[in-house]
Amino acid sequence: METNRAGSAHPRAIICVSAHWVTRGTLVTAMDKPRTIYDMYGFPPELYEIRYDAPGAPDLAEQVRRIIKKTEVKDDQEMGT
Repeated sequence: METNRAGSAHPRAIICVSAHWVTRGTLVTAMDKPRTIYDMYGFPPELYEIRYDAPGAPDLAEQVRRIIKKTEVKDDQEMGT
């Protein structure tokens, strides 16, 4: 863990598992700069203009692929497309 300016520990990355994405197989996002996905509908247009340019973590994606043994996990370079 890294520490913030106040000296508190904070994670370097967060793993999020979603059942909202339909793919063939099990994929892990492995891009340096994944794009923002808006997987909700019916909100004011301004909400869809908000961007969150979170950094990717290809090294963490590789760790996830190595740890999961019950199914094959492939790198996703195109956000499930």
